[in-house]
Amino acid sequence: MTQRKGCYRRIVTTGLVIAIIGAAVGILLYQRLGGTEGMRYWMAERALNAIEAHLLTQTPDGNWLRKPDGIPAEEIRSQFNRVREATIAHRTDLIRLNHILREYQSKFQKTQPATSEVISFLNAIERTILSKASVGG
Repeated sequence: MTQRKGCYRRIVTTGLVIAIIGAAVGILLYQRLGGTEGMRYWMAERALNAIEAHLLTQTPDGNWLRKPDGIPAEEIRSQFNRVREATIAHRTDLIRLNHILREYQSKFQKTQPATSEVISFLNAIERTILSKASVGG
């Protein structure tokens, strides 16, 4: 019976060490991202990346799955890059951007958007960029 007590003690000790290391890494990442505010901008950037990839998905034969023929891929990439750069610089209206991204996901997760819908979406995400004067920069 004494061997079992030692075994449990080692398991608990190992578990505590792993939990402490995990918590330390989590705290460091949280601070590195800039706390709560930094986390929000990081999550917005990740959502932009996912939606851009969703919109620009190609089949193995090179055909576009969701990108309308009327809009060049470079124009879409350029628009996403502008919004992404503003997000990294904390110059976007996150509430509006989040609303627009969720709306896109709910509408076009399984369907292909029309050219007019993509143009409207790209214009909407462009309007979330705040001017440098409005953010004090």
